[in-house]
Amino acid sequence: MASSLLAAPVMGLVVTILALLTDGARGEAFRTFSQCVKSGSQSLIPATYEVLGLEATLMMDHSELVTDNSIAVGTDSGFSRTKGNTKLSIDANIRKNGSILKPPDLTVTAHAHAKSCEVDNGGPHYLNDVTGLDSGDNILQISLQFDASTSKATGTVTRPWLTDYERAGSVVLHDSSGVRFACCNLVPNLPSLPDTWSATIEANFQQPDSNISYTMLRKEWYHKATNNLRIDE
Repeated sequence: MASSLLAAPVMGLVVTILALLTDGARGEAFRTFSQCVKSGSQSLIPATYEVLGLEATLMMDHSELVTDNSIAVGTDSGFSRTKGNTKLSIDANIRKNGSILKPPDLTVTAHAHAKSCEVDNGGPHYLNDVTGLDSGDNILQISLQFDASTSKATGTVTRPWLTDYERAGSVVLHDSSGVRFACCNLVPNLPSLPDTWSATIEANFQQPDSNISYTMLRKEWYHKATNNLRIDE
């Protein structure tokens, strides 16, 4: 199974679309949605910091559909929403002033940011709730503890929500004073589709600060040999 996720505000509504492009069994654990690799990493302060390695993987588990007790407006049925988790893992190898990191530089904070490294050094932090706090469980943050002998560190954080990987643009490292010194662009891991595939696209609309929600389903089938596409809505 391969998947894609898109979330965007539309006319005051928060729209989350989960597309499951199915070529196998569902219900698998965390799957990779975006990655940044060593070749895509860079030092934001090259005169001071050397990035020997900075890799990150953004993964999600979206195998559970939850049916709420609310009734979708204009229908006689309840609506479903997609429930899942996000996991961000980071591996880093950093040098400062030509040597391995030493105290107090062994503790580094990493965040997922909303822009690419080329735009304002990553821009603001990625926020799950764009109207929420820039802290706590609303952000993807990892405290990296570097090894004093190797100047390497790894870390992982898990959050109980699905990330819009199109809004998560990069991973940025901050030193102990909060200064950004390294960045790596997150690149969506979009699937290569088989010659024959089917897709179920679920769109959940929720009116902020209310119980009013909507659900839309769209099914698609494609057969390359005959170039046939069928869409049911």
